[in-house]
Parts: sequence; C-alpha cells; structure tokens
Amino acid sequence: MLSTLTSLGLNENQAKVRLAVWQYRLSPASQIGALTNMERTHAYKILLQLQEKNLIASSLRGKTSYFYVPDKDVLRSHHERQYEELKSNEEKLENLETELDTLINPELS
Repeated sequence: MLSTLTSLGLNENQAKVRLAVWQYRLSPASQIGALTNMERTHAYKILLQLQEKNLIASSLRGKTSYFYVPDKDVLRSHHERQYEELKSNEEKLENLETELDTLINPELS
C-alpha cells in the first residue's frame, strides 16, 4: 500500500501517516506519531500537509485536533486533480516550445 500511495505523489512519510489515519479512524497527532514511529511534532507537520492536499480532515475536541479520512474517495479526487494539473502543464509546455521555436526560427511563424 505504501508504494501505491507514493506512486500517487505522496512521499514515504506522508504515505505512512495517511495509512495510520485510515486504519485508526479518528486519532490525535500523538497517536499517529506513535503508530508511525515519528515524533508528534513531525507527525503533526505531515498531517497538516495531508490536510492541505485534502487527503485528511481534522476535528477539534477541546484543545486537541483529531485527524480522520473524510471518505474513501479522497485519494481518487486527489489523483484526478493531479492528472488535470499534469494535462494543463503539458499544454503550457507545448505552447512554450512553440514560442521558443518561433524565437529561434522566425520563419516558422
């Protein structure tokens, strides 16, 4: 599962944390850190990274944030966003190549 998550664009630590959150449903950073053999502060930073990517969510209970996976389709949505971004970048690259060709060889325009 780790290799699948890393192939979808997560680094190894993000993949470990994402799996721990999925497995333990609703957990504070301290528990995720213990489960992944990371310091709580490091696990918390990774949890925030995953939250920025909309791969996990959090709920505040008292002073403690609990992290969870909102639904199983978030990985698919993340993958689709990456794919659309890649297609957009491909188009930008093609346009840039055309512009550069025109600068180098003005007769091509």
